[in-house]
Amino acid sequence: MMRNANHEACWSEIRKKARRIRTVVDDTGAVYDVYRISAKDLLRVMILQSHPNTRPA
Repeated sequence: MMRNANHEACWSEIRKKARRIRTVVDDTGAVYDVYRISAKDLLRVMILQSHPNTRPA
């Protein structure tokens, strides 16, 4: 996922709307959770975090 200025603020909201698909372990032993979220939901979260008084239809 690309990081932006709102990434940390958005992450908790993204996890609320996303579904955890699986956990992946890479060659170094680092553990990652893989999530799935629709583009529509992701854009809504990003818009609401950058413009809190805006409610998309």
